[in-house]
Amino acid sequence: MYTLDFVSNTRTPLSTFGGDPMYSPDGSKIAFLRGDTLGSNARVYLMRADGSNVHPAPAQTNPDVSITAISDWSFDGTRLLFDQVGNNQWVRMIDLRDRTARNVTNGVADKHAWFHP
Repeated sequence: MYTLDFVSNTRTPLSTFGGDPMYSPDGSKIAFLRGDTLGSNARVYLMRADGSNVHPAPAQTNPDVSITAISDWSFDGTRLLFDQVGNNQWVRMIDLRDRTARNVTNGVADKHAWFHP
């Protein structure tokens, strides 16, 4: 993963590895997947947009299932939707405020799938 400075047109590698990055709505954080290989034992990680403060997202579930994609951030940047596949497929939500996770619905959600009325 890289940061791109549009003013200077420079690309800088971040000090971490991962994939499927998604910026928070205010641009201050990035959620991404990191694991053995993407889609295989991947976990959701968070970091600041400058690449600092890399840490696993709270309330992860069973490490024997795969997290295949990050779907979207909530409009206020406090929750994340992600797809998890094991014996079944689930759209799950991590609430960063109280560090909990829960199933939202059976199935998968595409990128930017969070509906904000």
